[in-house]
Amino acid sequence: MIRAILFDVGGPLEDTAQLDDRADGLIVDLFRRETVHLQPADYLAAETETLASRAPDFWRGVIWRLAGRAPALAHTVWTRFAQARGADSKGVARSGMIELIASLHAGGIGLVAFDDAPRDLGARIDALGFGALFDAAISGAALDTAKPDPRLLRAAAQACGVEPGECMVVGDRVDMDVAPARRLGMATIWLRVGRWRDVEVRDWTELPDAEARSADELARALDRLMAR
Repeated sequence: MIRAILFDVGGPLEDTAQLDDRADGLIVDLFRRETVHLQPADYLAAETETLASRAPDFWRGVIWRLAGRAPALAHTVWTRFAQARGADSKGVARSGMIELIASLHAGGIGLVAFDDAPRDLGARIDALGFGALFDAAISGAALDTAKPDPRLLRAAAQACGVEPGECMVVGDRVDMDVAPARRLGMATIWLRVGRWRDVEVRDWTELPDAEARSADELARALDRLMAR
């Protein structure tokens, strides 16, 4: 029986499309400052290779490839990127998600938000407009860990007072969200949104229990799985 749903923040709850577009432009500009003038094809190739490699941090992977794997250049661009992006790191609530979370909250099921950062993930959830709809917000940074470390998901389950096998995870990455949740015996839904939406599973151990591409499809998938 599913007693709690654990939602990854970046992607499922937070639509970062416009933020990601600005990040693309920032990276190109930062390389230009280092007298490296990138062509659109260069950037597309770096993105494609980074996605294919399942890089833990997408932006760090893109910068590494655009820098020609030169450590000094990559570090300089990454440091400046991280500093600039820190002041522009909030997206908007994904369409339909506040209404879906409110409906789940009214139904009495446990709800936990989780992500690697920031440490004060609750404030980020509030800023997105979810208010007090979540029972807890579990930050990997606050636990000195990061996805796919299972401790993050275990902590999210514990925050609701349930066992891992009583949880369902909604995430946008099969390798960082779905696979570790499956290893803990959790039900999983892959919300195929954002840059990772078309990255296919590597083998059967990453197959989710359901897939969705919108809040409406997610609501239907949740209903199906919770009725089992």
